[in-house]
Amino acid sequence: MYKEFLRVRNALVWYFVALALISVFIAIVGIGSGEMRITVGDVPKLPASKIEITPWVELFGFAGFVAAIVSTVLGSTLAQENDHLELAWTKPQSRTRYATSLMAMDALGIIVAQVAAFAFIIGHVALFHAGQQHLVAKPDDALNVLRFLLFPLAWYALIVALSARLRGRASVVQGVIWPVALGLTGIGAAPLPEIWRRIIGGINFINPITYIAENHGFVNVTLAVSMLALIVVASWFAATIQWRRLQA
Repeated sequence: MYKEFLRVRNALVWYFVALALISVFIAIVGIGSGEMRITVGDVPKLPASKIEITPWVELFGFAGFVAAIVSTVLGSTLAQENDHLELAWTKPQSRTRYATSLMAMDALGIIVAQVAAFAFIIGHVALFHAGQQHLVAKPDDALNVLRFLLFPLAWYALIVALSARLRGRASVVQGVIWPVALGLTGIGAAPLPEIWRRIIGGINFINPITYIAENHGFVNVTLAVSMLALIVVASWFAATIQWRRLQA
């Protein structure tokens, strides 16, 4: 567990450095172009037509998409254990419990990454867009927070499940999952013949990105939350089943 803690900590350190550098870069470019300003003291009133209305939960959703990068990095956890199974399986606990403890540590790190990204985004809005952008609440904010929180966890769990049996090749899954998932999401939104629409729709059934696309209405958001939770549980089950059946 301590090894996994160090792995998560190191990933978060680099993640925080990247967030800081990106924030500084965006600020420099924005200030240089005259489109942004640092707000100090009272914010001048702008006409209502010039104020951008943004649901704050959408910013949390974007933070979840950013946190999925950390999910991708940490998703090789069981595959890395495959390089020294003789040692991993000497732990005084079941293989399922050991694998679950590793994934739980990673999940905690992913949640921290999402909260940090959200804090960076809100800080950026408050510092450079005060008076220009108005954040508003929506009736289904609580469900959407859960949906966006589950997305990077489902992304992580899917990578773990796909790479659990691999030895030293988890990078293949980590490298192709983004273009494949994004490509399938785009194809699924295109006008296709009925047979292809059903085939792509069936594949996208386990594609987490499908469930953070724009949803309208309480029922759709509820379904998205349920499906993301199902992907998390099913992927955990698939990963642990595969991993505990490996031979050292």
